[in-house]
Amino acid sequence: IQCLGEYADTLQIQTPHTREIEQGPRGQYSYLVRSTAKYECPFFGPDGKLRRRRVQATELGSAFAYEVSGNDTYLLTNEHVASWPEVTDTFHRIDGVQDGCKRVEDKLRIVRDERDDYEPGQTPLQRVAVEPLLDAAILKANQRLSALPYRVGKSAGLRQGNAVEVRGFPLGVMQAVSSGKIVNPYDRDQEQGWDHVDFVIDALLSEGNSGSPVLALSCRTRELELVGMYHAGYKGHGALNVVVGIDQLVDFMHKKK
Repeated sequence: IQCLGEYADTLQIQTPHTREIEQGPRGQYSYLVRSTAKYECPFFGPDGKLRRRRVQATELGSAFAYEVSGNDTYLLTNEHVASWPEVTDTFHRIDGVQDGCKRVEDKLRIVRDERDDYEPGQTPLQRVAVEPLLDAAILKANQRLSALPYRVGKSAGLRQGNAVEVRGFPLGVMQAVSSGKIVNPYDRDQEQGWDHVDFVIDALLSEGNSGSPVLALSCRTRELELVGMYHAGYKGHGALNVVVGIDQLVDFMHKKK
């Protein structure tokens, strides 16, 4: 099969070495993150007195480990997976939490699946840095985790028709590998206070995939390369999803600020 340009239009021409990585334990570089927050919400009781109730909110998303340093591992995910607003209002809405509630606690953990309630088996994570414009966040685990075994590619080298692979946790139910094609290599995203350049793919993804690594196959090496991070989908169109190009994320990933 001919491979023209920077990246391939099919994933079938990958080397046996890459196939082996993807099928084995080194292919487990994506993790399911559960982000929880507790909010204190004011309300008036039947006696007219001001009272407070606590409400918990939960978000599930994907993250991928990209650097192991000593006994620490750094992971990348979406800012909207890793952060919660200080106070809920019209612009910072959370399902099941009324406007005007204040955040009093939040936690980030790696879990096995959405039903994983065994806390000693979970991996606690700390937020190291967030970049809201890129919808990106760096997390740290105080232990060595399996990290992405591929090199960082160039999202500027992508073109229409290139094949991509996405490894994450759709709906937080299970780890899954989805594949698709690039339908548009350049899309400026200025929705919801974001400001970055995306590319659009037709892989079927869902909410739990937020923060998943997106990989393309290099024509030169026939190995996978990291080209972006999935961050949002078009409402009502399951097969149109936008990915933040890796070119804008590399600096943030290395500087961690």
